[in-house]
Amino acid sequence: TDLVQRLLGRQLRQPGAPHDVAADAHACLDLALYEHQKGPTPPLDPPASAVTESDRKRLLVHSLPAGFRDVDVIFLFPPGCPPIAELQRESKAATKAVVGFGTEADAQATFAMLPGRLKPDSLGRAQKLVKVP
Repeated sequence: TDLVQRLLGRQLRQPGAPHDVAADAHACLDLALYEHQKGPTPPLDPPASAVTESDRKRLLVHSLPAGFRDVDVIFLFPPGCPPIAELQRESKAATKAVVGFGTEADAQATFAMLPGRLKPDSLGRAQKLVKVP
């Protein structure tokens, strides 16, 4: 969506509109044509993201192994971290969980306490790879 807006100057999807795979495919072809006509695009800064206040109190835990239980997710967090206020999973078999804390500062403190090397994801957001025992 961001590339279409920045390079082609058009909106791919209106806010709240459903996902349209045909429009995505069309935009992908238009981006390829743009690159072919104009040459390679230089590196772009990551898009600005509007993170809600409630999301700033949460950490996303993903790529969980099969059979990983809610209690196992809780034990990924080191002793002494702020208390977990909520744990949400789509199902018991889900490979990701959202862990909520009372405040944004609690979420940030917990993230800082997690073992693992800090590295940005594809959008430049901080992430850590934590080994599962």
